[in-house]
Amino acid sequence: MANKLRGKNWFSVGNIALHCLVSTATVRRWIKSGEIPATQLPSGHYRVRGADFDDFLKRHDMPLAGKQGLYGLSELQTKLLEVVVRGTGGITLRELAERVGVPPIVAGRVVRKLLDEGIIRREENRYYAVELEQTSR
Repeated sequence: MANKLRGKNWFSVGNIALHCLVSTATVRRWIKSGEIPATQLPSGHYRVRGADFDDFLKRHDMPLAGKQGLYGLSELQTKLLEVVVRGTGGITLRELAERVGVPPIVAGRVVRKLLDEGIIRREENRYYAVELEQTSR
């Protein structure tokens, strides 16, 4: 079964929470209530088929999961990046969350992805946009 769950056709609870701008507890409630069909792994974690997630999004008039914005970033990643770029002197996670209008836990997950991809950097408790290297010819 593990091989069937690999790839981009399956979503984790965290991925769904990020996309829907809700907590992972909310996604688990949706799964337990049958709102989103899911497969439970031996570890206890859930995975949701892409088709089932898209169906859920359509039923609730939410943007589909496959839509990507600027530079392949999600809409929320793009919004957070724009706030970081505009934030002279850096910006805290709490400020980011407030400016974009999402819970700090959701902002934290998105910021982690941006950090991992090298798009932003962290110094102390503030986030900064990574300067693009200038290439001279």
